[in-house]
Amino acid sequence: MNVSGGIGGEAFNLIEDQNAAFGTLGNGVTVEHLNTDTAEFKLQPVPNGTRVQLFPVAVGSDEVEWWFSYENGVTGECKS
Repeated sequence: MNVSGGIGGEAFNLIEDQNAAFGTLGNGVTVEHLNTDTAEFKLQPVPNGTRVQLFPVAVGSDEVEWWFSYENGVTGECKS
């Protein structure tokens, strides 16, 4: 999406930063509870067009990373 005067490129979600294939995700959901014998759920990405506040983080003398904080939703369904 083009935004007049906006920032383009990559940004990182602070809440997703700790996500792994096991344990508790940044939004508080336990990975083991996403897929069970009776239910199947998936963590959803930040929807396109979502407005977030970016924070610049200096990672070198001439390099800046952009970070934001957004709790990912979870969707899915119970199995029959």
